[in-house]
Amino acid sequence: MDRYTPVSRRQLLATGALAGTAGVAGCSGIGGIDGNGDGSGGGGVPGGDDDGLAGVGDSGPDPMAWRTAYFDNANTSYHPTAELPRNGVTEQWRIETGENGTPTSPIAADGTVYVGGSSDRPIMFVDIETGEVEWSGPSDETAVSTTSSDPVVTDEVLHYTDGNRLYTFDLDGAMLERVDVDPGPLGAGSMTVTDGIGYVARRDGFNKVGIIGYDLDEKEPVFTYEEDQASGPPAVDDGQLLVRDRGAQKGITAVSMETGERAWVTEFDGDLYQTVVVGDDLAYIAGNKEEPGFGNFAGGFVNAYDTATGDRKWQVEGPGGLTQSNVVFAEGIVYAGFEYEDGSPNVVALDAETGEVVWEEPVGDQPYHLAMAGETLVIGDAFETAVYALDAATGEKLWSFETEERITRPVTVVDGTVLVGESSGTYYAIGGP
Repeated sequence: MDRYTPVSRRQLLATGALAGTAGVAGCSGIGGIDGNGDGSGGGGVPGGDDDGLAGVGDSGPDPMAWRTAYFDNANTSYHPTAELPRNGVTEQWRIETGENGTPTSPIAADGTVYVGGSSDRPIMFVDIETGEVEWSGPSDETAVSTTSSDPVVTDEVLHYTDGNRLYTFDLDGAMLERVDVDPGPLGAGSMTVTDGIGYVARRDGFNKVGIIGYDLDEKEPVFTYEEDQASGPPAVDDGQLLVRDRGAQKGITAVSMETGERAWVTEFDGDLYQTVVVGDDLAYIAGNKEEPGFGNFAGGFVNAYDTATGDRKWQVEGPGGLTQSNVVFAEGIVYAGFEYEDGSPNVVALDAETGEVVWEEPVGDQPYHLAMAGETLVIGDAFETAVYALDAATGEKLWSFETEERITRPVTVVDGTVLVGESSGTYYAIGGP
């Protein structure tokens, strides 16, 4: 990566010099931009009714809250008021569940971390400062089986789904309700909650079949969409649900929250990963472009689409190889990771409106789990046993932390602390010395 005088991203945005900075960075190896328009959008965190997901107050989101797998209903994975150590980290605590594969993403609120545990105690409440397990359970097999979705905390209630059931707990561990879902079953992954309705993908065997919305007060289905193989938590944007479609289109589907009808669908000649991210009238997702032959892919891309029409605004080829990365959207920049290949830089920052390169940097091997707090981008590697931190404005490496196994779930960041889950079923809290 070519070096230049470090300037904060906010300074660049304030002076209108961001596009110029991309040129100053002078990075090589990135693919060309193509599309059918000049893009639209910019900085800022999407607003709207989040049912307390981000803990928004007068001074912005609660620095200690990360209430859903990708932080908010736009799936940005960006916490604007949290700050992380910049000069190294140490292990604060770890929890070993004994399960082969971390069941959930860590969720944080009110000084507690909420995670999936083992088959005999599928939910664990952990003190974020000490790592002490405050509550775990229940063990009654008739009450709940192993958690299959990421928990979501709204106000003072925890929600999660498990196959054919929807569960709610208060934050002291008391089960409030267990509801059999019909139609079901529900797919694994996080629920999106807005206006008191929880939206989650349904499945039929291995196939996802649309979206169901449940009134979380009445515990009744109030919304169904059954057209496509929806996957991942939907992003909410201007009365629409935007979901990744792994069916014939392998693109993004937008569904009206009022009518349940498809508004538009994109098509992509390959496969898309993780979840749709929304920022200022554009939807972003990473994927791999297909080439002839079953299961063959030519390389990874980041794609941007107009949320009103589904028109693709730009597509940028990744500097590394293939990808299964989520996309982070933060103040006019999008970030994504690609498999390390032939010495190529494999984490990239792009101007969200145009797709122009801000910086690119080699990091790890499969940097697929990204999250951001303040000015720090955190990366959990899906192949190497490590977590990395970069300066979000420059791509400069700040620190790394060795885990025992690879990272398998989205990363959580709150003020002073990074929370990650690894493939052995162990959760880590990483923080300052």
